[in-house]
Amino acid sequence: MGRLKNLVKILSLLLIVGGNFLPTTVTATQLRVDINKTQVIELNQPATVVSVANPNIADVTVQSPRVILVIGKATGETTIHISKKGGALLSYDIFVSPSIVNKVTVNLGSSAVQTLQCLPRCIPVGKLGAGPKKGGSSAGAPSAITGIAQK
Repeated sequence: MGRLKNLVKILSLLLIVGGNFLPTTVTATQLRVDINKTQVIELNQPATVVSVANPNIADVTVQSPRVILVIGKATGETTIHISKKGGALLSYDIFVSPSIVNKVTVNLGSSAVQTLQCLPRCIPVGKLGAGPKKGGSSAGAPSAITGIAQK
């Protein structure tokens, strides 16, 4: 009986001490980043490891042990994990999308819609997820639209 009590005590101690080294479930924080823009993550403790699931979507730059820059590279989703001193793990779900600032959508007729990025001049931009058109512009639609953005 004494042996069984000692075994239970040892197992309990191992679970208590060992539990501190087991990975914990982390709830991811959502972070939205525009393409070619940066978001800053400020940490309360120094980071020891920073990893990106898909560096083609977003990349990171470690400015200092407590400041991480997230750069949007292409439309999509990825995850960033940051291990902090002391073993804490942070997880960020990163959503990268084109900027909607200074964009105008123009209805050019019953089936033609054009989106323009207007800063400082208006230039056509493609639809989200659509590649460039083959064979030039569609009939009846202007091949180029230019103008000065006004505020």
